Amino acid sequence: MQMEEALVEGGPKIEVEVIKVEPEDVSDNISDTGGPSEDALADAADDETKPDLAQDDSNDDLPLIHSKRKISRRPLPPEPSKVKKSENVVRTTPTGHNVALKNYNMPMSKVQQLIRERDPTYMTETNILTIVEFSYVCPFKCRHNHLLCYYCGQVFSDPQLLREHTINSHHPKKFKVTEHKNMIKIDLTRIDCRLCPVKINDLEEFKRHIVTTHKKKYYFDFKDSVLPFRLTKEEIKCALCNVIFPYFHALNKHMNEHFSNYVCETCGLGFVDKGRFVMHQQRHDQGDFPCETCGKMFKAEYNRDLHIDRVHRKRGRVYCPKCDIKLMSYPQKLKHLVEAHGEQPLSFPCTMCEKVCETRRTLTIHWRKDHLKDFR
Repeated sequence: MQMEEALVEGGPKIEVEVIKVEPEDVSDNISDTGGPSEDALADAADDETKPDLAQDDSNDDLPLIHSKRKISRRPLPPEPSKVKKSENVVRTTPTGHNVALKNYNMPMSKVQQLIRERDPTYMTETNILTIVEFSYVCPFKCRHNHLLCYYCGQVFSDPQLLREHTINSHHPKKFKVTEHKNMIKIDLTRIDCRLCPVKINDLEEFKRHIVTTHKKKYYFDFKDSVLPFRLTKEEIKCALCNVIFPYFHALNKHMNEHFSNYVCETCGLGFVDKGRFVMHQQRHDQGDFPCETCGKMFKAEYNRDLHIDRVHRKRGRVYCPKCDIKLMSYPQKLKHLVEAHGEQPLSFPCTMCEKVCETRRTLTIHWRKDHLKDFR
């Protein structure tokens, strides 16, 4: 309530009492149809278009009135349950292939695993790691006729010492595939399972055991990429066909007959790894390859290089399987093995007569000329 005094000239003093009326409920101005009545809308329009200039511009003391103003509202995002899920999500593998994966709500670790399994190299390496980590097989490398520890490169001549060194000095979890283009050489003298006391002597049996019993991952549809050996100091024998060889280098070369991963289109010979295959293909390179020293022409680059080493550089290219000496030719190697290492001289008997030759080349010439009557 507010009291104001009005003064009139010549008249008595009059006191005027101004009473502020409480605003009516807005709901009274709403018609039965649910909207505001026409009178209420008209009053609201007058209040908006004709403000009292004598009073303060603030409308804090005015009652709230519903209006027909349009309020622009941003659309709310749909509920998560109503979002349409994409059936296929495209991922790119490390090899550059696009892979469509369904149900992208799966854990990210599962998605990454599916992407890795699209790469054949991943499956091959997983198989090798499973064999080495959970068994007692002994991975190794070789240089000519020497056995090397796969982990540290230490040289051994006795396979038993190599196996003991590998088990006692290196943990299998530190094994890494470093030769991606070559097959991994493993000694299968002892396989067995590292996770339980079961004794296993067969590699295929170990694969089934590690999957069914210990639930380890192994991809049976992919190659192992391992070369199996059973190394003993007494004799060097193939683990697949039991053929005996005089030294390890000959056995290693023999493995091409069991694993023909690369086949020469010219002569049909198969090879274990790409390195051996490329070396062999150089022998089939046809063309004119002159010797820069003497001018002699050769049809193959390999023969030209062999000529330069033997004739002009006096450098041997035939390794001794017992030591690191390089000899000029294969007959010199056989002679060196007999004289320096006390081996029995090799003999190549003819199957069609009683003649015995000292070299395989001599036997081939004898067989062609004496039995086939081929005098080329």
